[in-house]
Amino acid sequence: RLPACPPGVDILSMLSLPTTSCGDAAVVCGGLSPLLEPTLVLLLTATQQVEAEDDEDAADAGAASAAASKRRARGKADLRMELGKNDPYALLELDHLRWRATADDVRKSYRRLVLLHHPDKKAATAEEGAPDAEEDDEMFKAISDAFELLSTPKKRREFDSLDEFDDTVPTADDAAAGGFFGTFGPVFERNSRWSERGGCPLLGGEDAPDETVAAFYNFWFDFQSWRDFADADEFDPNDAGFREEKRWMERQNEKLRLKRRREEKARVLNLVEVSYSLDPRVHAMQLREKEARANAKAERNRQKAAARNAEAEAKQAAAERAEAEAEAERARADAAERRRLKERAAKGLRKARGRLRALCKESRLCEEEEWEKLCGNATAERSDQLETLCAGLERDLAGPEPLAAAQARLREALAAVDAATEAEATPPTGPRQGGEPAAAAAPAGGGSALIGERRAPWTETELALLSKGSNKFPGGVVDRWGRIADFINVEVAKLQTESHGRTADEVIAKTRDLRKELEKRAARQREQRQQRAAAAAAPA
Repeated sequence: RLPACPPGVDILSMLSLPTTSCGDAAVVCGGLSPLLEPTLVLLLTATQQVEAEDDEDAADAGAASAAASKRRARGKADLRMELGKNDPYALLELDHLRWRATADDVRKSYRRLVLLHHPDKKAATAEEGAPDAEEDDEMFKAISDAFELLSTPKKRREFDSLDEFDDTVPTADDAAAGGFFGTFGPVFERNSRWSERGGCPLLGGEDAPDETVAAFYNFWFDFQSWRDFADADEFDPNDAGFREEKRWMERQNEKLRLKRRREEKARVLNLVEVSYSLDPRVHAMQLREKEARANAKAERNRQKAAARNAEAEAKQAAAERAEAEAEAERARADAAERRRLKERAAKGLRKARGRLRALCKESRLCEEEEWEKLCGNATAERSDQLETLCAGLERDLAGPEPLAAAQARLREALAAVDAATEAEATPPTGPRQGGEPAAAAAPAGGGSALIGERRAPWTETELALLSKGSNKFPGGVVDRWGRIADFINVEVAKLQTESHGRTADEVIAKTRDLRKELEKRAARQREQRQQRAAAAAAPA
Protein backbone atom coordinates (compact mmCIF):
# COMPACT_ATOMS: atom_id res chain seq x y z
CA ARG A 1 0.00 0.00 0.00
CA LEU A 2 1.33 3.49 -0.87
CA PRO A 3 2.00 5.75 2.10
CA ALA A 4 -0.11 8.86 2.42
CA CYS A 5 1.36 11.96 0.81
CA PRO A 6 2.08 14.86 3.19
CA PRO A 7 -0.27 17.82 2.80
CA GLY A 8 0.88 20.53 0.50
CA VAL A 9 3.09 18.20 -1.62
CA ASP A 10 2.25 17.67 -5.30
CA ILE A 11 3.20 14.14 -6.38
CA LEU A 12 2.77 14.92 -10.07
CA SER A 13 5.23 17.78 -9.79
CA MET A 14 7.63 15.44 -8.10
CA LEU A 15 7.38 12.95 -10.97
CA SER A 16 8.29 15.68 -13.42
CA LEU A 17 11.64 16.25 -11.72
CA PRO A 18 14.64 15.87 -14.02
CA THR A 19 16.46 12.51 -13.82
CA THR A 20 19.97 11.55 -14.73
CA SER A 21 18.92 8.21 -16.22
CA CYS A 22 15.63 6.52 -17.14
CA GLY A 23 14.18 4.61 -14.21
CA ASP A 24 16.82 5.76 -11.70
CA ALA A 25 14.45 6.09 -8.73
CA ALA A 26 17.29 6.72 -6.32
CA VAL A 27 18.38 9.88 -8.21
CA VAL A 28 14.81 11.20 -8.49
CA CYS A 29 14.27 10.71 -4.77
CA GLY A 30 17.58 12.25 -3.83
CA GLY A 31 17.22 15.11 -1.39
CA LEU A 32 13.49 14.47 -0.76
CA SER A 33 11.87 13.78 2.55
CA PRO A 34 12.18 10.17 3.77
CA LEU A 35 8.36 9.97 3.82
CA LEU A 36 8.18 10.56 0.05
CA GLU A 37 10.95 8.22 -1.04
CA PRO A 38 8.96 4.90 -0.85
CA THR A 39 5.99 6.41 -2.65
CA LEU A 40 8.07 7.74 -5.53
CA VAL A 41 10.02 4.46 -5.87
CA LEU A 42 6.82 2.40 -6.23
CA LEU A 43 5.30 4.85 -8.68
CA LEU A 44 8.40 4.93 -10.86
CA THR A 45 8.70 1.09 -10.87
CA ALA A 46 5.09 0.67 -12.00
CA THR A 47 5.61 3.29 -14.70
CA GLN A 48 8.67 1.45 -16.00
CA GLN A 49 6.76 -1.92 -16.20
CA VAL A 50 3.94 -0.32 -18.16
CA GLU A 51 6.41 1.30 -20.52
CA ALA A 52 8.22 -2.07 -21.05
CA GLU A 53 4.97 -3.87 -21.90
CA ASP A 54 3.99 -1.09 -24.26
CA ASP A 55 7.39 -1.31 -25.94
CA GLU A 56 7.04 -5.13 -26.37
CA ASP A 57 3.56 -4.82 -27.83
CA ALA A 58 4.78 -2.08 -30.11
CA ALA A 59 7.73 -4.23 -31.17
CA ASP A 60 5.41 -7.19 -31.97
CA ALA A 61 3.10 -4.91 -33.87
CA GLY A 62 6.02 -3.43 -35.77
CA ALA A 63 7.48 -6.87 -36.51
CA ALA A 64 4.12 -8.14 -37.75
CA SER A 65 3.66 -5.08 -39.88
CA ALA A 66 7.16 -5.37 -41.29
CA ALA A 67 6.84 -9.13 -41.97
CA ALA A 68 3.43 -8.93 -43.58
CA SER A 69 4.93 -8.03 -46.92
CA LYS A 70 7.56 -10.80 -46.59
CA ARG A 71 5.11 -13.68 -46.20
CA ARG A 72 5.60 -16.30 -48.85
CA ALA A 73 4.68 -19.92 -49.30
CA ARG A 74 7.65 -22.09 -50.13
CA GLY A 75 7.28 -25.60 -51.47
CA LYS A 76 9.29 -28.67 -50.61
CA ALA A 77 11.37 -28.35 -53.78
CA ASP A 78 12.43 -24.79 -52.85
CA LEU A 79 13.35 -25.85 -49.32
CA ARG A 80 15.33 -28.81 -50.60
CA MET A 81 17.23 -26.47 -52.89
CA GLU A 82 18.07 -24.30 -49.92
CA LEU A 83 19.34 -27.27 -47.90
CA GLY A 84 21.19 -28.78 -50.83
CA LYS A 85 21.33 -27.52 -54.41
CA ASN A 86 21.63 -31.12 -55.58
CA ASP A 87 20.13 -34.29 -54.16
CA PRO A 88 22.68 -35.47 -51.52
CA TYR A 89 21.57 -39.08 -51.86
CA ALA A 90 22.13 -38.96 -55.61
CA LEU A 91 25.56 -37.32 -55.18
CA LEU A 92 26.65 -40.07 -52.76
CA GLU A 93 25.09 -42.76 -54.99
CA LEU A 94 22.61 -43.69 -52.23
CA ASP A 95 19.51 -42.83 -54.19
CA HIS A 96 18.30 -46.45 -53.99
CA LEU A 97 18.43 -46.36 -50.20
CA ARG A 98 17.69 -42.73 -49.36
CA TRP A 99 16.34 -42.54 -45.75
CA ARG A 100 17.21 -46.22 -45.17
CA ALA A 101 20.92 -45.46 -45.64
CA THR A 102 22.77 -45.77 -42.36
CA ALA A 103 25.56 -43.51 -41.15
CA ASP A 104 28.05 -46.22 -42.09
CA ASP A 105 26.67 -46.35 -45.65
CA VAL A 106 27.02 -42.58 -45.96
CA ARG A 107 30.57 -42.63 -44.63
CA LYS A 108 31.72 -45.48 -46.90
CA SER A 109 30.18 -43.93 -50.01
CA TYR A 110 31.70 -40.53 -49.21
CA ARG A 111 35.19 -41.98 -48.73
CA ARG A 112 34.98 -43.85 -52.00
CA LEU A 113 33.73 -40.85 -54.00
CA VAL A 114 36.02 -38.30 -52.39
CA LEU A 115 39.05 -40.34 -53.39
CA LEU A 116 37.67 -40.58 -56.92
CA HIS A 117 36.98 -36.85 -57.33
CA HIS A 118 39.68 -35.34 -55.12
CA PRO A 119 41.55 -32.51 -56.99
CA ASP A 120 44.93 -34.01 -56.13
CA LYS A 121 43.99 -37.22 -57.92
CA LYS A 122 43.17 -35.24 -61.07
CA ALA A 123 46.24 -33.03 -60.98
CA ALA A 124 48.41 -35.58 -62.76
CA THR A 125 45.98 -36.06 -65.66
CA ALA A 126 44.65 -32.51 -66.21
CA GLU A 127 46.25 -29.09 -66.41
CA GLU A 128 45.51 -26.37 -63.94
CA GLY A 129 42.53 -24.24 -64.95
CA ALA A 130 41.19 -26.74 -67.46
CA PRO A 131 37.38 -27.07 -67.72
CA ASP A 132 37.49 -30.68 -66.52
CA ALA A 133 39.46 -29.65 -63.45
CA GLU A 134 36.93 -26.99 -62.58
CA GLU A 135 34.08 -29.50 -62.90
CA ASP A 136 35.94 -31.92 -60.66
CA ASP A 137 36.40 -29.17 -58.10
CA GLU A 138 32.68 -28.43 -58.20
CA MET A 139 31.85 -32.15 -57.90
CA PHE A 140 34.22 -32.52 -54.98
CA LYS A 141 32.61 -29.57 -53.20
CA ALA A 142 29.09 -30.93 -53.89
CA ILE A 143 30.08 -34.33 -52.51
CA SER A 144 31.53 -32.68 -49.38
CA ASP A 145 28.38 -30.61 -48.90
CA ALA A 146 26.20 -33.69 -49.35
CA PHE A 147 28.25 -35.62 -46.78
CA GLU A 148 28.05 -32.75 -44.33
CA LEU A 149 24.26 -32.57 -44.73
CA LEU A 150 23.68 -36.33 -44.36
CA SER A 151 26.18 -36.75 -41.50
CA THR A 152 24.48 -34.04 -39.43
CA PRO A 153 21.34 -35.59 -37.84
CA LYS A 154 19.39 -32.33 -37.61
CA LYS A 155 20.06 -31.27 -41.22
CA ARG A 156 19.40 -34.77 -42.51
CA ARG A 157 16.06 -34.95 -40.68
CA GLU A 158 15.07 -31.60 -42.15
CA PHE A 159 15.95 -32.82 -45.64
CA ASP A 160 14.24 -36.21 -45.19
CA SER A 161 11.13 -34.44 -43.90
CA LEU A 162 10.95 -32.56 -47.19
CA ASP A 163 11.22 -35.73 -49.25
CA GLU A 164 8.14 -36.90 -51.09
CA PHE A 165 5.95 -39.09 -48.82
CA ASP A 166 2.57 -40.78 -49.13
CA ASP A 167 0.41 -39.82 -46.11
CA THR A 168 -2.69 -41.79 -47.13
CA VAL A 169 -4.32 -44.20 -44.69
CA PRO A 170 -5.91 -47.36 -46.17
CA THR A 171 -9.58 -48.05 -45.56
CA ALA A 172 -11.54 -51.22 -44.92
CA ASP A 173 -12.40 -51.43 -48.62
CA ASP A 174 -8.69 -51.28 -49.53
CA ALA A 175 -7.93 -54.07 -47.06
CA ALA A 176 -10.78 -56.18 -48.44
CA ALA A 177 -9.54 -55.69 -52.00
CA GLY A 178 -5.81 -56.20 -51.48
CA GLY A 179 -5.71 -58.24 -48.29
CA PHE A 180 -5.01 -56.85 -44.83
CA PHE A 181 -1.30 -57.68 -44.64
CA GLY A 182 -0.63 -56.73 -48.26
CA THR A 183 -2.36 -53.37 -47.76
CA PHE A 184 -1.20 -52.26 -44.32
CA GLY A 185 2.27 -53.87 -44.26
CA PRO A 186 3.89 -51.38 -46.71
CA VAL A 187 2.10 -48.44 -45.02
CA PHE A 188 3.60 -49.23 -41.61
CA GLU A 189 6.97 -49.88 -43.21
CA ARG A 190 7.16 -46.45 -44.86
CA ASN A 191 5.81 -44.68 -41.76
CA SER A 192 8.43 -46.38 -39.59
CA ARG A 193 11.01 -43.93 -41.05
CA TRP A 194 9.63 -41.20 -38.75
CA SER A 195 10.06 -43.18 -35.52
CA GLU A 196 12.01 -41.31 -32.86
CA ARG A 197 12.80 -44.59 -31.09
CA GLY A 198 14.90 -47.28 -32.67
CA GLY A 199 13.78 -50.84 -33.33
CA CYS A 200 10.41 -49.88 -34.80
CA PRO A 201 8.39 -53.11 -35.21
CA LEU A 202 6.65 -53.88 -38.49
CA LEU A 203 3.23 -55.43 -39.07
CA GLY A 204 4.48 -58.98 -39.57
CA GLY A 205 2.48 -61.92 -40.85
CA GLU A 206 -0.62 -63.85 -39.91
CA ASP A 207 1.32 -66.44 -37.90
CA ALA A 208 2.90 -63.89 -35.57
CA PRO A 209 2.53 -64.84 -31.87
CA ASP A 210 0.21 -62.86 -29.62
CA GLU A 211 3.12 -61.30 -27.72
CA THR A 212 4.58 -59.88 -30.95
CA VAL A 213 1.22 -58.48 -32.05
CA ALA A 214 0.63 -56.88 -28.64
CA ALA A 215 4.13 -55.35 -28.65
CA PHE A 216 3.58 -54.00 -32.19
CA TYR A 217 0.35 -52.17 -31.32
CA ASN A 218 1.68 -50.95 -27.97
CA PHE A 219 4.60 -49.34 -29.82
CA TRP A 220 2.50 -47.76 -32.56
CA PHE A 221 -0.23 -46.47 -30.24
CA ASP A 222 2.56 -44.55 -28.48
CA PHE A 223 4.37 -43.65 -31.71
CA GLN A 224 6.77 -40.70 -31.42
CA SER A 225 7.62 -38.98 -34.71
CA TRP A 226 10.64 -36.78 -35.46
CA ARG A 227 9.14 -35.51 -38.71
CA ASP A 228 9.90 -31.82 -39.24
CA PHE A 229 7.39 -29.77 -41.21
CA ALA A 230 9.60 -26.99 -42.53
CA ASP A 231 7.32 -26.59 -45.54
CA ALA A 232 4.62 -25.29 -43.17
CA ASP A 233 6.64 -22.10 -42.48
CA GLU A 234 5.20 -18.88 -43.83
CA PHE A 235 8.24 -16.72 -43.13
CA ASP A 236 11.96 -16.97 -43.66
CA PRO A 237 13.72 -15.59 -40.56
CA ASN A 238 16.70 -14.68 -42.79
CA ASP A 239 14.51 -12.05 -44.48
CA ALA A 240 13.92 -10.24 -41.17
CA GLY A 241 15.16 -6.67 -40.94
CA PHE A 242 15.67 -6.58 -37.18
CA ARG A 243 15.79 -8.92 -34.20
CA GLU A 244 12.19 -8.53 -33.00
CA GLU A 245 10.93 -9.27 -36.50
CA LYS A 246 13.07 -12.43 -36.70
CA ARG A 247 11.80 -13.70 -33.35
CA TRP A 248 8.21 -13.01 -34.32
CA MET A 249 8.71 -14.96 -37.59
CA GLU A 250 10.18 -17.91 -35.69
CA ARG A 251 7.24 -17.97 -33.27
CA GLN A 252 4.74 -17.90 -36.11
CA ASN A 253 6.58 -20.69 -37.94
CA GLU A 254 6.69 -22.77 -34.74
CA LYS A 255 2.95 -22.42 -34.29
CA LEU A 256 2.35 -23.69 -37.81
CA ARG A 257 4.77 -26.60 -37.33
CA LEU A 258 3.11 -27.53 -34.04
CA LYS A 259 -0.24 -27.65 -35.79
CA ARG A 260 1.20 -29.96 -38.47
CA ARG A 261 2.77 -32.20 -35.79
CA ARG A 262 -0.62 -32.59 -34.13
CA GLU A 263 -2.19 -33.46 -37.47
CA GLU A 264 0.61 -35.98 -38.09
CA LYS A 265 0.04 -37.57 -34.69
CA ALA A 266 -3.70 -37.81 -35.39
CA ARG A 267 -2.96 -39.36 -38.82
CA VAL A 268 -0.68 -42.05 -37.36
CA LEU A 269 -3.17 -42.77 -34.58
CA ASN A 270 -5.94 -43.13 -37.15
CA LEU A 271 -3.75 -45.54 -39.13
CA VAL A 272 -3.12 -47.68 -36.04
CA GLU A 273 -6.78 -47.69 -34.99
CA VAL A 274 -7.97 -48.72 -38.47
CA SER A 275 -5.33 -51.46 -38.60
CA TYR A 276 -6.27 -52.66 -35.11
CA SER A 277 -9.95 -52.85 -36.02
CA LEU A 278 -9.25 -54.88 -39.19
CA ASP A 279 -6.36 -57.08 -38.01
CA PRO A 280 -7.49 -60.75 -38.08
CA ARG A 281 -4.88 -61.59 -35.44
CA VAL A 282 -6.48 -59.09 -33.09
CA HIS A 283 -9.89 -60.59 -33.79
CA ALA A 284 -8.52 -64.06 -33.00
CA MET A 285 -6.90 -62.75 -29.81
CA GLN A 286 -10.13 -61.09 -28.75
CA LEU A 287 -12.04 -64.29 -29.46
CA ARG A 288 -9.54 -66.31 -27.42
CA GLU A 289 -9.68 -63.77 -24.61
CA LYS A 290 -13.47 -63.90 -24.70
CA GLU A 291 -13.39 -67.68 -24.55
CA ALA A 292 -10.81 -67.51 -21.76
CA ARG A 293 -13.02 -65.10 -19.84
CA ALA A 294 -16.02 -67.35 -20.41
CA ASN A 295 -14.02 -70.38 -19.27
CA ALA A 296 -12.74 -68.47 -16.27
CA LYS A 297 -16.28 -67.39 -15.43
CA ALA A 298 -17.50 -70.97 -15.84
CA GLU A 299 -14.66 -72.18 -13.63
CA ARG A 300 -15.50 -69.57 -11.01
CA ASN A 301 -19.15 -70.62 -11.16
CA ARG A 302 -18.12 -74.26 -10.87
CA GLN A 303 -15.93 -73.48 -7.89
CA LYS A 304 -18.72 -71.47 -6.30
CA ALA A 305 -21.16 -74.33 -6.92
CA ALA A 306 -18.64 -76.80 -5.51
CA ALA A 307 -18.14 -74.53 -2.50
CA ARG A 308 -21.90 -74.29 -2.01
CA ASN A 309 -22.25 -78.07 -2.33
CA ALA A 310 -19.38 -78.59 0.08
CA GLU A 311 -20.95 -76.13 2.49
CA ALA A 312 -24.30 -77.87 2.17
CA GLU A 313 -22.65 -81.26 2.67
CA ALA A 314 -20.75 -79.91 5.65
CA LYS A 315 -23.98 -78.56 7.13
CA GLN A 316 -25.72 -81.87 6.44
CA ALA A 317 -22.82 -83.79 7.98
CA ALA A 318 -22.86 -81.47 10.99
CA ALA A 319 -26.61 -81.99 11.31
CA GLU A 320 -26.14 -85.75 11.01
CA ARG A 321 -23.37 -85.66 13.62
CA ALA A 322 -25.57 -83.58 15.88
CA GLU A 323 -28.43 -86.02 15.34
CA ALA A 324 -26.09 -88.97 15.97
CA GLU A 325 -24.78 -87.32 19.11
CA ALA A 326 -28.31 -86.59 20.24
CA GLU A 327 -29.28 -90.20 19.48
CA ALA A 328 -26.23 -91.45 21.34
CA GLU A 329 -27.09 -89.19 24.24
CA ARG A 330 -30.65 -90.53 24.23
CA ALA A 331 -29.27 -94.06 24.04
CA ARG A 332 -26.95 -93.36 26.96
CA ALA A 333 -29.82 -91.84 28.90
CA ASP A 334 -32.01 -94.87 28.09
CA ALA A 335 -29.21 -97.21 29.06
CA ALA A 336 -28.68 -95.31 32.29
CA GLU A 337 -32.41 -95.48 32.98
CA ARG A 338 -32.44 -99.20 32.24
CA ARG A 339 -29.46 -99.70 34.52
CA ARG A 340 -31.18 -97.70 37.22
CA LEU A 341 -34.32 -99.73 36.86
CA LYS A 342 -32.29 -102.92 36.71
CA GLU A 343 -30.36 -101.97 39.81
CA ARG A 344 -33.62 -101.11 41.50
CA ALA A 345 -35.07 -104.49 40.49
CA ALA A 346 -31.89 -106.24 41.58
CA LYS A 347 -32.06 -104.47 44.90
CA GLY A 348 -35.67 -105.58 45.29
CA LEU A 349 -34.62 -109.13 44.32
CA ARG A 350 -31.89 -109.14 46.95
CA LYS A 351 -34.38 -107.90 49.50
CA ALA A 352 -36.91 -110.57 48.49
CA ARG A 353 -34.26 -113.31 48.63
CA GLY A 354 -33.17 -112.19 52.04
CA ARG A 355 -36.77 -112.13 53.18
CA LEU A 356 -37.36 -115.66 51.80
CA ARG A 357 -34.18 -117.02 53.41
CA ALA A 358 -35.12 -115.47 56.74
CA LEU A 359 -38.62 -116.98 56.66
CA CYS A 360 -37.40 -120.43 55.64
CA LYS A 361 -34.55 -120.43 58.15
CA GLU A 362 -36.51 -119.14 61.14
CA SER A 363 -39.54 -121.36 60.57
CA ARG A 364 -37.53 -124.28 59.22
CA LEU A 365 -39.86 -124.66 56.29
CA CYS A 366 -37.35 -126.42 54.00
CA GLU A 367 -33.74 -127.29 53.53
CA GLU A 368 -31.18 -124.66 52.55
CA GLU A 369 -30.76 -126.21 49.10
CA GLU A 370 -34.47 -125.78 48.40
CA TRP A 371 -34.72 -122.10 49.31
CA GLU A 372 -31.42 -121.43 47.48
CA LYS A 373 -32.95 -123.14 44.48
CA LEU A 374 -35.90 -120.78 44.66
CA CYS A 375 -33.65 -117.76 45.15
CA GLY A 376 -31.28 -118.83 42.37
CA ASN A 377 -34.02 -119.24 39.79
CA ALA A 378 -35.66 -115.91 40.61
CA THR A 379 -34.81 -112.94 38.36
CA ALA A 380 -34.75 -109.19 38.96
CA GLU A 381 -37.62 -108.67 36.54
CA ARG A 382 -39.75 -111.11 38.55
CA SER A 383 -38.74 -109.93 42.02
CA ASP A 384 -42.35 -108.93 42.70
CA GLN A 385 -43.33 -112.58 42.22
CA LEU A 386 -40.83 -113.56 44.91
CA GLU A 387 -42.26 -110.84 47.13
CA THR A 388 -45.73 -112.31 46.53
CA LEU A 389 -44.42 -115.74 47.58
CA CYS A 390 -42.92 -114.29 50.75
CA ALA A 391 -46.17 -112.47 51.56
CA GLY A 392 -48.12 -115.72 51.06
CA LEU A 393 -45.72 -117.59 53.37
CA GLU A 394 -46.16 -114.92 56.03
CA ARG A 395 -49.94 -115.29 55.80
CA ASP A 396 -49.65 -119.05 56.00
CA LEU A 397 -47.42 -118.82 59.06
CA ALA A 398 -49.99 -116.58 60.69
CA GLY A 399 -52.82 -119.06 59.96
CA PRO A 400 -54.20 -121.95 61.98
CA GLU A 401 -51.85 -124.51 60.39
CA PRO A 402 -48.78 -122.40 59.68
CA LEU A 403 -46.18 -125.04 59.00
CA ALA A 404 -48.24 -127.29 56.73
CA ALA A 405 -49.68 -124.44 54.66
CA ALA A 406 -46.31 -122.74 54.25
CA GLN A 407 -44.56 -125.98 53.27
CA ALA A 408 -47.32 -126.74 50.77
CA ARG A 409 -46.87 -123.33 49.21
CA LEU A 410 -43.09 -123.89 49.01
CA ARG A 411 -43.54 -127.32 47.44
CA GLU A 412 -45.87 -125.81 44.84
CA ALA A 413 -43.25 -123.14 44.00
CA LEU A 414 -40.48 -125.76 43.78
CA ALA A 415 -42.64 -127.92 41.50
CA ALA A 416 -43.23 -124.93 39.23
CA VAL A 417 -39.48 -124.29 39.07
CA ASP A 418 -38.79 -127.94 38.23
CA ALA A 419 -41.47 -127.94 35.54
CA ALA A 420 -40.13 -124.78 34.01
CA THR A 421 -36.59 -126.14 34.05
CA GLU A 422 -37.70 -129.33 32.34
CA ALA A 423 -39.76 -127.42 29.77
CA GLU A 424 -36.79 -125.26 28.99
CA ALA A 425 -34.49 -128.25 28.57
CA THR A 426 -36.99 -130.00 26.21
CA PRO A 427 -37.72 -127.98 23.00
CA PRO A 428 -41.35 -127.90 21.88
CA THR A 429 -42.37 -130.22 19.06
CA GLY A 430 -45.11 -128.02 17.62
CA PRO A 431 -47.70 -125.42 18.40
CA ARG A 432 -50.46 -126.26 20.76
CA GLN A 433 -54.11 -125.71 20.14
CA GLY A 434 -54.81 -122.05 19.65
CA GLY A 435 -51.36 -121.35 18.10
CA GLU A 436 -49.53 -120.97 21.43
CA PRO A 437 -46.13 -122.66 21.77
CA ALA A 438 -45.65 -125.49 24.20
CA ALA A 439 -43.50 -123.34 26.50
CA ALA A 440 -46.47 -121.05 27.01
CA ALA A 441 -48.39 -123.92 28.61
CA ALA A 442 -46.33 -123.76 31.77
CA PRO A 443 -48.48 -123.43 34.84
CA ALA A 444 -49.13 -119.89 35.93
CA GLY A 445 -49.27 -120.72 39.58
CA GLY A 446 -47.45 -119.03 42.35
CA GLY A 447 -44.07 -120.54 41.40
CA SER A 448 -44.27 -119.93 37.69
CA ALA A 449 -43.32 -116.33 38.20
CA LEU A 450 -39.93 -117.40 39.52
CA ILE A 451 -38.79 -118.72 36.18
CA GLY A 452 -38.53 -115.41 34.19
CA GLU A 453 -36.00 -114.79 31.47
CA ARG A 454 -32.73 -116.69 31.47
CA ARG A 455 -29.53 -114.74 32.02
CA ALA A 456 -27.11 -114.25 29.09
CA PRO A 457 -24.08 -116.53 29.35
CA TRP A 458 -20.83 -114.99 30.54
CA THR A 459 -18.07 -114.55 27.97
CA GLU A 460 -14.37 -115.21 28.51
CA THR A 461 -13.75 -111.44 28.55
CA GLU A 462 -16.38 -110.85 31.21
CA LEU A 463 -14.98 -113.73 33.35
CA ALA A 464 -11.47 -112.26 33.11
CA LEU A 465 -12.82 -108.80 34.06
CA LEU A 466 -14.76 -110.38 36.96
CA SER A 467 -11.56 -111.86 38.35
CA LYS A 468 -9.71 -108.57 37.85
CA GLY A 469 -12.54 -106.57 39.46
CA SER A 470 -12.65 -108.93 42.46
CA ASN A 471 -8.97 -108.21 43.09
CA LYS A 472 -9.42 -104.46 42.48
CA PHE A 473 -12.36 -104.16 44.90
CA PRO A 474 -11.63 -106.55 47.80
CA GLY A 475 -14.02 -107.43 50.59
CA GLY A 476 -15.02 -104.58 52.87
CA VAL A 477 -15.36 -102.01 50.04
CA VAL A 478 -18.66 -100.17 50.08
CA ASP A 479 -21.01 -101.45 47.36
CA ARG A 480 -18.34 -103.87 46.22
CA TRP A 481 -20.49 -105.90 43.85
CA GLY A 482 -22.05 -102.81 42.23
CA ARG A 483 -18.57 -101.38 41.55
CA ILE A 484 -17.38 -104.66 40.08
CA ALA A 485 -20.44 -104.72 37.77
CA ASP A 486 -19.77 -101.13 36.63
CA PHE A 487 -16.10 -101.98 36.05
CA ILE A 488 -17.05 -104.94 33.85
CA ASN A 489 -19.55 -102.90 31.81
CA VAL A 490 -17.13 -99.99 31.24
CA GLU A 491 -14.26 -102.21 30.14
CA VAL A 492 -16.50 -104.22 27.79
CA ALA A 493 -17.72 -100.96 26.23
CA LYS A 494 -14.11 -99.87 25.71
CA LEU A 495 -13.34 -103.12 23.92
CA GLN A 496 -16.39 -102.51 21.67
CA THR A 497 -17.70 -106.01 22.23
CA GLU A 498 -21.25 -107.10 23.00
CA SER A 499 -22.25 -105.80 26.40
CA HIS A 500 -24.93 -107.51 28.53
CA GLY A 501 -25.15 -104.80 31.19
CA ARG A 502 -24.16 -106.96 34.16
CA THR A 503 -25.73 -106.05 37.50
CA ALA A 504 -24.53 -106.55 41.06
CA ASP A 505 -26.87 -109.52 41.49
CA GLU A 506 -25.49 -111.18 38.39
CA VAL A 507 -21.97 -110.63 39.66
CA ILE A 508 -22.91 -112.12 43.04
CA ALA A 509 -24.60 -115.10 41.40
CA LYS A 510 -21.69 -115.75 39.07
CA THR A 511 -19.20 -115.43 41.90
CA ARG A 512 -21.23 -117.90 43.91
CA ASP A 513 -21.36 -120.32 40.96
CA LEU A 514 -17.64 -120.06 40.46
CA ARG A 515 -17.04 -120.63 44.16
CA LYS A 516 -19.26 -123.73 44.10
CA GLU A 517 -17.41 -125.06 41.06
CA LEU A 518 -14.13 -124.52 42.86
CA GLU A 519 -15.45 -126.27 45.96
CA LYS A 520 -16.69 -129.21 43.88
CA ARG A 521 -13.36 -129.44 42.10
CA ALA A 522 -11.51 -129.34 45.42
CA ALA A 523 -13.82 -132.07 46.81
CA ARG A 524 -13.16 -134.28 43.80
CA GLN A 525 -9.44 -133.74 44.15
CA ARG A 526 -9.59 -134.69 47.88
CA GLU A 527 -11.60 -137.77 47.04
CA GLN A 528 -9.08 -138.74 44.34
CA ARG A 529 -6.20 -138.29 46.77
CA GLN A 530 -7.94 -140.40 49.40
CA GLN A 531 -8.60 -143.13 46.86
CA ARG A 532 -4.99 -143.14 45.78
CA ALA A 533 -3.82 -143.20 49.41
CA ALA A 534 -6.16 -146.11 50.18
CA ALA A 535 -4.99 -147.97 47.12
CA ALA A 536 -1.41 -147.42 48.15
CA ALA A 537 -2.05 -148.63 51.73
CA ALA A 538 -3.90 -151.79 50.68
CA PRO A 539 -1.78 -155.00 50.63
CA ALA A 540 -0.65 -156.15 47.28
